[in-house]
Amino acid sequence: MPQATLTDEPEVLLAQLMAGELAQDTAVALDRLREVAPIHRSDQFNGWFLTRYDDCLELLRSTSFDVALGEHLAIADPRYGDSVYAGFGTGQGDNIPPVYLAALYTTNAGTTWHTVPIPTGTSMEDFAGFTTEGSQTVALFSGPSNNSNRDVPSGTDNGIVPAEVTSNGGLSWTSATLGCPANGPCMRFGPYQWGNCNMSNDMQPLLLGPAGATAPSGVKWTSSSWVTSVNSCFAQQLVVSSSHELFLLDPSSQYPLLQSTDSGQTWSYIALPMITAANYGPDSVPSRNSLLLAPDGSLFAAITTPSGLDQELFRLKPLSTLWCQIPHAFGTTIASSGVVGPLRVDGTDLIWSQTIYPNSGNPTSSIHVVPLSSLRC
Repeated sequence: MPQATLTDEPEVLLAQLMAGELAQDTAVALDRLREVAPIHRSDQFNGWFLTRYDDCLELLRSTSFDVALGEHLAIADPRYGDSVYAGFGTGQGDNIPPVYLAALYTTNAGTTWHTVPIPTGTSMEDFAGFTTEGSQTVALFSGPSNNSNRDVPSGTDNGIVPAEVTSNGGLSWTSATLGCPANGPCMRFGPYQWGNCNMSNDMQPLLLGPAGATAPSGVKWTSSSWVTSVNSCFAQQLVVSSSHELFLLDPSSQYPLLQSTDSGQTWSYIALPMITAANYGPDSVPSRNSLLLAPDGSLFAAITTPSGLDQELFRLKPLSTLWCQIPHAFGTTIASSGVVGPLRVDGTDLIWSQTIYPNSGNPTSSIHVVPLSSLRC
């Protein structure tokens, strides 16, 4: 069969790949995508696509500071360098892709891939992301939704979250259920089905364990009295401090920073100074915005201006009453022709991905790792 004629437009390539139109030329199409846009922010699929192995590994091995508690579409094993776990979008026939994410893993740096075992009573369509706990990698699966009882979080099986766990880089897996984080109070982001951001908000439950619970598995989860879910279409962060206080950062909310001193049972709103460049109308916060708490107590905000033309980085230092803009942090990126990914932090570095779409020629993509100490106003 002759090879398909491939475009240099990454959005067209992605649409063809996701729809299965390039099934006979997948490797060639991925090579083209690596050439023209190795790091690409897709508006039609509301996500980032990285196609170079080294870029994927660098991003996966960066952690959101050891107190961030969340699930990920892809992660690198912290102990086994050739083991990577990732969710791959799937589609059937003429359905709108991705229909669901298939949970796969590799033990040989991507040469071959295998399907993660499926817990009893679930299916591959229920895959809900990966996380790590100490030396273990955990694949989460959603349970049947229960909308009749507010105390039972959505995406759980009567408060239980099915999981598959590996502690040897994917060589073997054990069925389990989701337990408390290894560090901090027993609260975490819960499972949900990915891929609904194009049409509506995709809400992810916030899971609350029993008071004082520390069990690594078998926890029966409930919901807190106020915050029951977050909008997963935005970059969220759940952080535990050295004194075991919890902080929830949600750039989509009118209450972007919440604090809990009782392990998530109740929450208090921490008022933040206003960023002039972020004066949006109701329900109009751009999904590209992100808010992050760094280990030194500073807050960082990546903001798309209301005009939609500029993306800017701001820092709020501890005890400060004013945000300061970090000049030229994102270079000459213009929101209409470039995209800055969600902020992440790894130890003493701030990390983000960035893609520029020039008026002519191919897009340029990069991952930026910048010491926090150099980000001065």
